[in-house]
Amino acid sequence: MLSEQVIAVNKNNLPLGKLSKKDALLNGVLHRAFSVFVFNKDQELLLQKRALNKQTYPGMWSICSSYPTIDENCIDAAHRRLKEEMGFDCQLIKAFDYVHESETEHNFFDKKYIEVFFGIYAGKPKINKNEASEWEYVSLELLKKMIKESPGNYSPLLYLTIIDMENFSKKNFDKSAIQDSNFNFI
Repeated sequence: MLSEQVIAVNKNNLPLGKLSKKDALLNGVLHRAFSVFVFNKDQELLLQKRALNKQTYPGMWSICSSYPTIDENCIDAAHRRLKEEMGFDCQLIKAFDYVHESETEHNFFDKKYIEVFFGIYAGKPKINKNEASEWEYVSLELLKKMIKESPGNYSPLLYLTIIDMENFSKKNFDKSAIQDSNFNFI
C-alpha cells in the first residue's frame, strides 16, 4: 500500500513528479488525492468505517477517498475507487478543491491537494471488506454533532472537508450538472 506511486503537485495542483506514498507521507510532500461525497435522495451522506487493516485511520469513519494513479485523472480514479470500495458507481461532479494537512498515528505528515466530488446514489453499497467494515447514511447536521462529540471516531480528512463545506455555499457550483437540480448538498 505505501509503495504505490502518487503524484507530487504544487499549490496549484500542477504535477511535479511521482514518488511513493510512503515517501510523500514521511516527508510531507503535497500530492494529488480525491474525496467522494455520495448523498442519498434524503440528502444524507454515505459514510464508511475504514477497515482495521488500513495503514491510515483504521476503524475510523470516513468517505471514499484515495489517489489517482500516475496515468489517470481524479474523476476517473474516483469512479474506480467507488466501485472498488463500495461496489457501485454513480454520476459525479467536481465540487471544490482544498489542501488537507494532518499528522497520522504513524508519525506521517499527510499533505494532499484534494479534488472533492459529489454524487447521488439511492441504492445500498456492497462494501469491499478489505476497504470498509461498515457503512451508513447520515445527515450533515447529525454528522457535525457526532464529530464534535467524538472527533476520534472520524478521519481528519472527513471532518476537515466538512468544515470546508461550511463555506461551500459561497463558492460557484453548477448544480445543473447533477440530474436532480433541486438537490441541496449543504
